Amino acid sequence: MLNPASEAGATITAGVLAPTAPAPGGQPPRGPRTVARGLLKAVRPKQWVKNVLVVAAPASAGVLLEPSVLARTAVALVAFTACAAAGYLVNDAGDVAADRRQRTADRDILTS
Repeated sequence: MLNPASEAGATITAGVLAPTAPAPGGQPPRGPRTVARGLLKAVRPKQWVKNVLVVAAPASAGVLLEPSVLARTAVALVAFTACAAAGYLVNDAGDVAADRRQRTADRDILTS
């Protein structure tokens, strides 16, 4: 029996439809791992180090290990990190047109 997906230039592997030909423009197709890696790069985890400063005040006051303070500090740390990541993504989305004109931007997941 013929695979209907193979006639359309795709293969089915483990129930997932995957293209077999390069995407339009000659770029190779992007898989879930490539997209996840690109998104992780786009949210700039190296910049998250400064969010640890949220921990500095309760730690220097000596109350960081109290359960209520620890929980609120963890929530604040996650919130600061999420807001920073969202800011980077919004900024990058606004710069897509300009980045496409640059040669180095062709490796960025948002511009390709």
